[in-house]
Amino acid sequence: MAKQMRNMAVILVVLVSLLTTIVLGGCGAPAPTATGKVIEWKIQSHYPASDYCTSVQAAGYVKAINDKCQGRLKLTLFNPDQVVAIKQELQAVQSGQIDGIMSCGVYFTGVIPVGQLDYGLPFSFNDGSSWLKFMYQGGFVDFLREEYKKINVYYAAPAPMATTALMTTFPVATLADLKGKKVREAGLATKVYQNWGMAPTPLPNPEMYMGLKLGTIDAIVYTLMELKSMSFWEVVKYTVFPSKGAGNIALFINLDAWNSLPDDLKKTVNQALVDAAPVVAAAYAKDDKPILDEAVAKHGVKVVQLPDADAKALRAYAATLWDEEAKKSPASAKGVQMIKDWLKKEGLLS
Repeated sequence: MAKQMRNMAVILVVLVSLLTTIVLGGCGAPAPTATGKVIEWKIQSHYPASDYCTSVQAAGYVKAINDKCQGRLKLTLFNPDQVVAIKQELQAVQSGQIDGIMSCGVYFTGVIPVGQLDYGLPFSFNDGSSWLKFMYQGGFVDFLREEYKKINVYYAAPAPMATTALMTTFPVATLADLKGKKVREAGLATKVYQNWGMAPTPLPNPEMYMGLKLGTIDAIVYTLMELKSMSFWEVVKYTVFPSKGAGNIALFINLDAWNSLPDDLKKTVNQALVDAAPVVAAAYAKDDKPILDEAVAKHGVKVVQLPDADAKALRAYAATLWDEEAKKSPASAKGVQMIKDWLKKEGLLS
């Protein structure tokens, strides 16, 4: 009898254990990784903490992943140079010295030419929503993932920025006023302004404010909300339109780190980023007009619309640069054609 009781007790323990597993599983309790340990990743942003690229985009993506992964994967966000020097950030993520970076492909064109297309062709996409539609529905994310994979990087997600403007410390009425001035811009758009006599002057993002204040540079091309977040409205006197369009940055992950994730966790991370992308893009863009209005009303910043003839000249010259960019590599040619075809399909390019 005692033996029968012991057997029944064992059966009850097994049944309770099974029921507990089923109930917890049904409630979505996070499954442990193969090692049973939490995977921890360090992500460093290229941009200052006050820049929306960090405070809104990088922080938004990190939070989205952490929330979705429910403790299985934990990302920690760091500011520029806290983990690795930003000048070595690509090499660091390629080698696995850091797990990921929030940065811009335009800084990597010496290694991967399509980084320019990832950042954006000048005068192509005007806002974050059109960028994201192309990226996900037009297959551009898949294209970029295949290219970045070749340099041991996983292209995790695009992060479109908002409206940009040429911001100057000097009066501008026409393109002729740009001649002889120093501009800080990145990538292909630099050539647009260079064509009208501006001198490209490289400068790290955190140094742009002092560069404008001290006269190291006379102008920058940047997003409007940074007039406030990075205090540019203290040193900028004019915002010049039309905008070259919205640029794009991205979350880049070491490919080995990515491949080491269980398949279900990869799916969770990708879905978290797809869900977060439009929310983050909208959060970035929502302050465009209010901040520009505040810059005008409280800081005396003037808004300049170039004459129609000048605006057309900018766009026409930019179009020649697209064709030039397509010659950089077979992948660049394919990417430029994808952009052109999509813009025509959407009625944004004749």
